[in-house]
Amino acid sequence: MRSFGSLKALVRVLLCVDDWTINVLNLYPGGLSLSNMFERIGRFWTALIASLLGIALSAVPDVINYFKYITVFGNVFARVAGVLVFDYLFIRRLQIDVAAGPYRYYFGFNVIAVGWTGIGIVLCSSVIPSWVPALMTSLVVGVGYTLTALLLPGATIAVWHKL
Repeated sequence: MRSFGSLKALVRVLLCVDDWTINVLNLYPGGLSLSNMFERIGRFWTALIASLLGIALSAVPDVINYFKYITVFGNVFARVAGVLVFDYLFIRRLQIDVAAGPYRYYFGFNVIAVGWTGIGIVLCSSVIPSWVPALMTSLVVGVGYTLTALLLPGATIAVWHKL
């Protein structure tokens, strides 16, 4: 009977070590991602920010109901994909020259792309489900972004390539 108690204690220790290492392994890419987005902050501070965000999220019981959040993220990322695909195909014409740096952004953001993504998120709720809202609004956002980028040459670098 005594060995059963020590086995339970060993399992508890293993579970604690397992949870600890999993959380550390999840924290590293979160901090690294923040460090890539905000280079001036530094890796230590971005890892600390990621850990504090994780602690704050663990205090919210609704986070466990992640299906609601997956839907929201899907609604956002489908529109972002529409902008990216149309930008790459029709604005950049299958060529991206990152080293040359000819892309104009306002504090790191393509204002037209962000605007059309926001419009797509709002439009998504008004599309009939049988029309596949993610696809339809991604197409609308992509076409709208392309037309806006072509009509406002000063706002994007679309005219940089002298279309």
